[in-house]
Amino acid sequence: MKRLIIIAFCLLFAMTGTAWAGLGVEFDWAANTETDLAGYNMYRSEVDGGPYAKIGSSTTTGYTDSTTEFDVTYFWVITAFDVEGNESGYSNQVSNMTGTPIPPDTTPPGTPQDINVTVHITIGN
Repeated sequence: MKRLIIIAFCLLFAMTGTAWAGLGVEFDWAANTETDLAGYNMYRSEVDGGPYAKIGSSTTTGYTDSTTEFDVTYFWVITAFDVEGNESGYSNQVSNMTGTPIPPDTTPPGTPQDINVTVHITIGN
């Protein structure tokens, strides 16, 4: 299993991501301590520096992007938003190329060898 840790720091929080081929990308970050914080928005792009598209929101300091595809490089940023809907600027960008899936095993097992046969013949009435 391929594992990659990505760390980015910004003024509000630090965000880390871990990629597992076929399982999506998990993120967690340090909490924003503002008293009117309502949550965080996650954004993603396939282009370094954006433009980014919003892919989801979280009210906790974690998010899983389960819509990634194999062998694609993605770039993510997050924002914080408050109860009035005000949104912060983007965090520092983190990126990762998702892993290549492991191909299915299509090789048959080896042919049995050294087979012995015993024949018992019973003759009777």
